[in-house]
Amino acid sequence: TCAIFTRDSTQVVSGSYDATVKTHGLKSGKLLKEYKGHQSFVNDVALSVDNSKIISGSADGTVRVWEAKSCECLKVFRPPHATGEISINSVILHPRNPDHIVICNRSNTVYIMTIQGELIKQFSSGKREGGDFNSCCVSPRGQWIYCVAEDKNMYCFSHETGKLEHVVMQMHEKDIVGVAHHPHRNILVTYSSDGSLKFWKP
Repeated sequence: TCAIFTRDSTQVVSGSYDATVKTHGLKSGKLLKEYKGHQSFVNDVALSVDNSKIISGSADGTVRVWEAKSCECLKVFRPPHATGEISINSVILHPRNPDHIVICNRSNTVYIMTIQGELIKQFSSGKREGGDFNSCCVSPRGQWIYCVAEDKNMYCFSHETGKLEHVVMQMHEKDIVGVAHHPHRNILVTYSSDGSLKFWKP
């Protein structure tokens, strides 16, 4: 479902439909470690700045923090007010504060929480029906959080004020699967189940 490179480019960390997180050697291609504990698909993974911790988000509604070397699960938590298995779709380390995780679950709210599971901020579209978020991304400097939703709209939140600053309506004909921000330029890309890829200037 997802894969990222470690910062030293020696390993790949992946999340899977079999509810596990795995690390693989880049040169050998071999499975190095396996992290078990989630009860459903692992939808997204992130790495701490020093590669010592892996953060995973699952369709079971939980975020788990793992010790990379020992495979020990250090922390399990859910976003506040999340009842049942509300799927975690995105987990992203905030660029300005690596102890903060941006968490997008299948609701109209995106959360910033610490690695210890403490809520810092939350941002909501206010839409009660048909506006659950599918995915999110963060601008390179961390000022903006962009969420794409099942209503085919994109919601732009200010990290500083917590306000919804802008909504881009009906971005694709079919469901938006995800969104990503260019690492250096002010460009977003969205991709959809209709097979299209679109570039946007926020």
